[in-house]
Amino acid sequence: MTRRTSPRLATICLLSLVLLALLTSCSMDPEKAKQRYLQSGVRFMQNAKYQDAIIQFKNALKYDPRFVEAFYQLAQAQLANNEPDSAYASLQQAVTIDPNRTDVRLSLGQLYLSAKQYDRAEELAAAILKKDPANAKAHQTMAMTYAMRQQPDLALISFQKVMQLTPNDPSAYVNVAMAELTLQNHQDAELRLRKAIQLGPHSSQAYVNLANLYRLQGQVPRANEVLQQAVTNNPDDITLYLTAADFQYAKNDKEAAASLLRRLVERQGKSAKVALAIGDFYLARQETEKALVEYRRGVQIDPKNVEIKNHMVECFLANGRTPEADALNRAVLKQQPKDLYAGIAQGRILLANGKSEEAITQFRNLLKQAQDSPQLHYFLASAYSQNGSVPQAKTELQETLRLAPNYYPAQTSLFQLHLASGDLVAAHDLAEQLIQRYP
Repeated sequence: MTRRTSPRLATICLLSLVLLALLTSCSMDPEKAKQRYLQSGVRFMQNAKYQDAIIQFKNALKYDPRFVEAFYQLAQAQLANNEPDSAYASLQQAVTIDPNRTDVRLSLGQLYLSAKQYDRAEELAAAILKKDPANAKAHQTMAMTYAMRQQPDLALISFQKVMQLTPNDPSAYVNVAMAELTLQNHQDAELRLRKAIQLGPHSSQAYVNLANLYRLQGQVPRANEVLQQAVTNNPDDITLYLTAADFQYAKNDKEAAASLLRRLVERQGKSAKVALAIGDFYLARQETEKALVEYRRGVQIDPKNVEIKNHMVECFLANGRTPEADALNRAVLKQQPKDLYAGIAQGRILLANGKSEEAITQFRNLLKQAQDSPQLHYFLASAYSQNGSVPQAKTELQETLRLAPNYYPAQTSLFQLHLASGDLVAAHDLAEQLIQRYP
């Protein structure tokens, strides 16, 4: 007697066979598999899902460990996900496999710039330009090395080369203008910035820098006109609203500034990013209650947003509301135990409560994971100072200024320590430097 197979069982068997065929196809055709994972990763990148993209690019590399494009895309995803060390390793792998991939080497150059390894960035750009003198991105990298090393004349030459090679790129004109401003060539800078706006009506940096140039020259109506035009042409650009509001604050017209920010909220009221930006705007102006209103609105929109909560903690600390800062910061650390910002805040809260020894221990432990954080060294110096350990405090402030030479709180704190310890020669020298920098 013949046994009949049920339709449901037959369907399951068919699906199993199809799945088996697909798996077999993948295992037999690694080229198709790696490309499929690569494209999947690219789609995740386009949707800002960086962690998912990283996983897919790594899957592609399982099928081909020498897949340069996967290493390159993996590095871009790691950079977007704030993993510079991992991105550096991925780019090094890509360069080792294919030393002639210019885009890979230029990405490596950007990492060198970020790490302040200007000599290596310059060397890399020079090597590319030797083979390809018309490579605009290599000239851009070269220009940035000069700009970072305070060599505006050389930076201007390289930025002008970029402008010649990319005559329709507004950012090229903005960069030339900034170099010309550094060299006090105000008229030339104005022409470049107006050209940038003509080429790119949505170039926020061109508007901002042109308005700042007019402010510097005391041409208040023209600066206001530029910013109004900027907001009109770019009604969703947060930076332009904030710059225009700052301009109104400078004129002591707080109501006009508030009106601009209300317009921004009306357009993008459901954006946690907008709430954070406006909160930071008010916090920078010591209007802590207004800042807290915006931060709370941001948390309502995005309850898991750690960045906004960190800024709320900062706001509480700035206003002397230590218990509230402590309660919120504990919640942040429960959500993300390794968050550096919250870890530093924990040490600051200990300092505010007079527990300098515990604060020192906290900051020193954090240094194991963030040795290059200027803020961390600065607050460790504050803890040493509170504890009466002046030599250690000076050492940490000097390290802060090595990492961030223009960090004003560290400069003034070091000046005060020199005075308090009777080191008048060092205090005098630092005072002269401060006067030159901030006349």
